Amino acid sequence: LSAPYHGAHVDGVKYFTTQNGNTVSSNVVTEATGAAIADATLLGYLAEGARTNLLTYSNDLTNAAWVKTTMTTALTSTGPDGVANSATRVTASAGNALILQTITAAATDRTYSLWVKRITGSGNFQLTQDGVTFTTATTTAGWTQVQLDATQLNATVGFRIVTNADAFDVWCDQFEA
Repeated sequence: LSAPYHGAHVDGVKYFTTQNGNTVSSNVVTEATGAAIADATLLGYLAEGARTNLLTYSNDLTNAAWVKTTMTTALTSTGPDGVANSATRVTASAGNALILQTITAAATDRTYSLWVKRITGSGNFQLTQDGVTFTTATTTAGWTQVQLDATQLNATVGFRIVTNADAFDVWCDQFEA
């Protein structure tokens, strides 16, 4: 297509400047214009390439694909998506509690990332791409995405909780290009 671009400066793409204000009552839809969408939200079209998460059981860290050392896991927490039991509660039962998953993949630029929220304690939460060297990630009482750039051949990704009895909720572990 050509101009007009419908406001998004991309042929054939239209964005809306108001939210859906429709209501439904007794199976009858009443159409209405909703509140204005803030200009800061209307950023236009974002094209991102397809990615494949190489980790299995990325939300369920209770699965045997994740090798745990002195760490307990329970799929009992609500993730940032608001879905009950979609995030895993991980608790250190000793210092330097560890959870790892080994990936068979070529050495190329990838990122290991996950969402994490501190539940108890004040010790470090550290990420790894080889199971041996660790990088401390900043965590808070709210959901924070943390990441580690990795280039390791057949990476062993995961994290450790440095202090005994510290607990975190973890959601959506990813290892991707």
